[in-house]
Amino acid sequence: MKLLKLSLLSTLISLCFIANYSVAQDAEDGIDVSGTLRANYSYKEYSDSAKDKSGDLTFEMASIKFNGKLDDWGLSSEYRFYDGWEALRYGYVFYDYSPQWQVQFGINQVPFGNPGFQGDRMSD
Repeated sequence: MKLLKLSLLSTLISLCFIANYSVAQDAEDGIDVSGTLRANYSYKEYSDSAKDKSGDLTFEMASIKFNGKLDDWGLSSEYRFYDGWEALRYGYVFYDYSPQWQVQFGINQVPFGNPGFQGDRMSD
């Protein structure tokens, strides 16, 4: 099962690199494909089992993101793969009705709090 997950992860990573390369060539299309890979390496000198393996490398998270716009239509999404489960963080298609109005369909990102009025610094 772990071998299957690692092969799927390596395929996802290679697709992210290929997608980023093709997006760089077709910049007029306006769709950006990107991704994230997060892993954790630990070496415990005091642990006898870690000395035999030269440390432990564990997978934490991988994600793939699509952002962009074609004419008045656009797309924004992020799908995350964790160890043992996966989730759509956000994913929606939008249409710019006018410069002031945008219609969105899907799972949207909702701002939390008052971003224009609240801050963690005194200067905000």
